[in-house]
Amino acid sequence: MMDNNFENYLNVFNEILAAHPKTNLECLTTSKSDETETSMNDRETNLNLKLTHRNLRYLKKVEHARNKILNGTFGYCEDCDSEITEKRLRVRPTASFCIHCQEEKEMKEKHVIKGSNVISLSSAAVDELKKQERNEAPIRRSVELIS
Repeated sequence: MMDNNFENYLNVFNEILAAHPKTNLECLTTSKSDETETSMNDRETNLNLKLTHRNLRYLKKVEHARNKILNGTFGYCEDCDSEITEKRLRVRPTASFCIHCQEEKEMKEKHVIKGSNVISLSSAAVDELKKQERNEAPIRRSVELIS
């Protein structure tokens, strides 16, 4: 049985949340001048937005894990209610799922590659795309025959 004393995790989570503001909009303000500088500022702004979004997602996970400690559900899988191994929690303290459920969840997600962009879709969305593709296929074949 895993030890239910998660005080160290709680302290770390509290430190992370206290050290990072929820938003950092100062880095998003730019002054416009010539076209080149504007382009560079836009790229920097986009990068800052991505980093801010990533940090916000992480802080939400930390806050969620902290709340789980406070309500006594930390260390238990949100899917199957089994204990998350101590080894997994050491590697990923914000884990919400046991390794089995996490792997199962990832197996259900489908990845569609379009050019250089990877889009993650749920299995329902992939099924819908396949259905649309099947419905459009006869139309494409007819057009190819006419051409």
